[in-house]
Amino acid sequence: MVQRPKLSEMTTPQRKDQPHHVSGEAAFGPDTEILEEILEPGINICNWQRTLPGYVQADLVAWTQTLTERVDVQLKRGSPVPPAALAGLAGPTRDWLVADLASLSARYMHLAQANPIRFSFGPVNRTQCPKFHVDHIALRLLCTYVGPGTEWLPEHALRRSALAKRSASTIADNAKLLVDAAALQRAQPGNVLVMKGERFGDGTPGVVHRSPAIEASGLTRLVLTLSVMPSPNPPKHSR
Repeated sequence: MVQRPKLSEMTTPQRKDQPHHVSGEAAFGPDTEILEEILEPGINICNWQRTLPGYVQADLVAWTQTLTERVDVQLKRGSPVPPAALAGLAGPTRDWLVADLASLSARYMHLAQANPIRFSFGPVNRTQCPKFHVDHIALRLLCTYVGPGTEWLPEHALRRSALAKRSASTIADNAKLLVDAAALQRAQPGNVLVMKGERFGDGTPGVVHRSPAIEASGLTRLVLTLSVMPSPNPPKHSR
């Protein structure tokens, strides 16, 4: 049986004794402050490498199997997490998830300078974006709570020019772009990614990424996606 903590103990531990790291265009570390590095020129992805509490992970794996629909809404600053996003979840895990979704939404609004934002949360049982690509927005936050996480390539492992030469074949397009398959990165359950798209405005190329392939495995992922709302005049970002 998974031991459940008191409500006062349900925050994700912040391991301040462990340093942040920067590797090429990626910044990663064990506490939330690493996400601020996305505002630095030259950085196009930040990975908060947190681990979900054991009781949360176990409950979310079971809960995900009961879900059929994603919740996709506009969320304003200070608004509560949509109740529909938590249907069927109860107890300490529900309380933890409510706090986590609210906290990540507030942090994303701060980083993206956006209000409202697009809040999308729920099950994913197909490979949504199998081709390597760059988002056509300024900034996106992704957290996979259950299942394999988003995959991305460091700059040295890809041919960026291949992004402009797309065909109907996912396999062919990915093969033309991929230089070093061994360099492929994947987020772990609970990791929080903040990724630059092509409209961020600081001259940094957006991160090249894709969804993990899951059809053959029969897996269902539980994914939070936070995005800026479409705007004809995206803001310029600076530190």
